[in-house]
Amino acid sequence: MARTSEVVKLTKHTVDAATPLLERGAAPRQRLYLDTELRGFGLCVGATAKTYFAQRTVRGRSVRVTIGRHGEFTVDTARREAQQLLASMARGVDPVDEKRKARARGFTLSQALDLCEERLKAKRRSASTIDGYRYSIETYLKDWLDRPLNEITRQDARLRHKRIAADVAAGRFAKKRARTKEHGAHTANAALVAFRAAYNAAAREHPELPSGPTLSVNWFKTERPDALPLSQLHVWAAKVGAMANEIRRDYLRFALHTGLRRKNASEARWEHVDFEQRVLHVPHPKTGRPFDLPLTGWLIELLHSRKQENAKVFEDSPWIFPAESESGHISEPREEFEGIHWRVHDLRRWFITAAEALDLSPYVIKALVNHSLPSGDVTAGYVQHEVERLRPAMEAIGERLRTLCLPPDDKVVPLPRVGAKARAQ
Repeated sequence: MARTSEVVKLTKHTVDAATPLLERGAAPRQRLYLDTELRGFGLCVGATAKTYFAQRTVRGRSVRVTIGRHGEFTVDTARREAQQLLASMARGVDPVDEKRKARARGFTLSQALDLCEERLKAKRRSASTIDGYRYSIETYLKDWLDRPLNEITRQDARLRHKRIAADVAAGRFAKKRARTKEHGAHTANAALVAFRAAYNAAAREHPELPSGPTLSVNWFKTERPDALPLSQLHVWAAKVGAMANEIRRDYLRFALHTGLRRKNASEARWEHVDFEQRVLHVPHPKTGRPFDLPLTGWLIELLHSRKQENAKVFEDSPWIFPAESESGHISEPREEFEGIHWRVHDLRRWFITAAEALDLSPYVIKALVNHSLPSGDVTAGYVQHEVERLRPAMEAIGERLRTLCLPPDDKVVPLPRVGAKARAQ
C-alpha cells in the first residue's frame, strides 16, 4: 500500500517531482511531503495543486496553517514564512484562531443583519417578521450599521435601549401620531430584540465574538392593553354595522370570524378562496407554514356578497378587500369608535377567547389560528388536522361570535356545546 506521507528535504527539484497518491482504480489522493530541514514545514500535494503548510501542536492541539501554493511561493520563501509561523505557534499562538478573530473584528451589524435575514428565511419565518427586524435596526440603530459587532458594548446596548424609549415617547419617530411612554417601551424592546437576533446569528458563525451586549439591557415590562370583553362585543359590532365604507366593514367582520392576523386578512385574494370546498388558503402566515382554513356558511355568504359589490367599484381587482392605496388593498384597517378602546389584533383575541369558551381542544384552536405547537409536546407531533376535521369547531366559533354580536335583548339563540364537557353530557 502506497504511503500517504514522505519525509524529504524540500527543494525545487523534490517539489517539482512530488505527486499525489495514485492507486489503481481510485481517484488521486493527497500526499504529504515533510521537510527534513525544518520540522513542521511541509508540502501537501493534491490532484490539482501543491500547497505549503506549517504544522505544530498548540496548547495540546495539532494546528495546520496553509502558507500558499507552489508557484506563488518558492520553497525558500515558504520555508521562511513557516519559520515565523512555527515560532509564533511555539509561544502558544494559534494562527488559525487569530485569523478567525480578525474576521470577527471586522464583522459589522449590517452584515449580521443580512446573516440574520438569511437564517430567518431558512426557518421559513414570515416576511413581516423579517421586515420588522430590518425596520427596527435600520430605523433605531442606523448609526450602528457600519460598526463592528465586537465594538458594541453592553453599556452601549443598555443606554441605547433607554434612549429609544425616551425618543419615541417624545414623538421623535411619531409620523404625526401621538406617542406615549408605553409606545416607547414597546419600540425600545423590539429594536433591541432585533439587534439580539442579528448578533446571535453572527455569533453562530463567529463564536469568538464576545457574549451578547443585550445581557445588560433592563427590558421594559409591558402589558397587553385590556381588550373589550366578549360580553361587550355587541357594542363594537353595532359600530361596525353602522360603517359607511362597506369594504372596511366586511373586512372587520371577516377578520373576526376567521381569527386571521391583520396582514393575512387584508392580503387575502380571490384566488385563495375555494367556494366549492369552502376553504381559504393562507399562503404567507407569520409562522411561515401555509395552511388552509375552513370557511363557515356565514363567511361564504359574506364573500359572495363582497365579490358582487367589489365588481361595481373595483373592476378585476384580485383582492377581496380592495382599496385606493399603493398596494391595492386595505393596508391600515384601524377604525376609531367613540367610547370604545380596541385594536385590530383584538379581533384575533376575541376569536381565540370564544373558541376557548367552547371547551375546544387546544390543538384544534392552535391549528385554526396557525400557532406553533410546543416543541416539547410529544403528542402534538402526532396530531394531524385536516380541514374537514376543523370545520365543526369553526362553525361553532362562528355561531358563538354571531350571538355575541347581537344586542343583549336579541341573544336568545342557544350556544353550541362543543368539546369534552358536551361529550360527557
